[in-house]
Amino acid sequence: MRDRAVGLLQHVDRVRQEVRDEFNEPSGEVTAAMPPSMLELVTLPSVARYRERHPGVLLRVIEGISGVLNAWSMVHLGKADLAVVTNVEPLATLESTVFLCEPLCLIGPRSAGLDPAASVALEEVATKSLIVPGRPNSLRLILETAMAERKFPLDVAFEGNSPTLIMLAVEAGLGFATLPFCSAYRFLCEGRVSLAPIRHLDVSWALVQSRERPLSAAGEQLKVTLRETIASQIASGSWAMAKLLP
Repeated sequence: MRDRAVGLLQHVDRVRQEVRDEFNEPSGEVTAAMPPSMLELVTLPSVARYRERHPGVLLRVIEGISGVLNAWSMVHLGKADLAVVTNVEPLATLESTVFLCEPLCLIGPRSAGLDPAASVALEEVATKSLIVPGRPNSLRLILETAMAERKFPLDVAFEGNSPTLIMLAVEAGLGFATLPFCSAYRFLCEGRVSLAPIRHLDVSWALVQSRERPLSAAGEQLKVTLRETIASQIASGSWAMAKLLP
């Protein structure tokens, strides 16, 4: 009963806010669950852009990885209004839209000499000792599925529970990683690692929201801001490997 009451009260607050938003600038609160891999390319610039445009909105950002933060379940339970995820559970209460695609990359120490302009085959990945996210994790599942289909071995050096930990371990020469480009963005810009896209191995990102609780005007504007930020990063060449979908 308590869970139902909380959901009903949240819905009443949203309806009240929607009525206000019909006549004013977006206000109130909006909560987004974001992957840590997008911190520098998407999350921080989006927060800056959103705050400048909508200072009357209290924006909350919850960050975590699959297995630690289950972003889709947070939307389902009403703890987040919007989430960006790579794995979407088939829940009738959720509406998901794939909006971004990018290749999974092989990331190694600087000395490995990997080239962003020269993709590598999965066969090469199979020869590396890998640092991988712990289960359950959608990025690991993508890799394991691809390797199993080709009957390639998966040599796991160790597991890490955050992109930053994995990237620091790669920089230290403890192994290679298979993560999206956005996870390695800062390390690559600073020349601390090298990177190459893996052929025919892509990551799709989806926006998830509730079907039962429509987004407020503040939430809709956050979706617009996220897409604009990503589009500008792609156009500037900072995220050239990514493709923003309609």
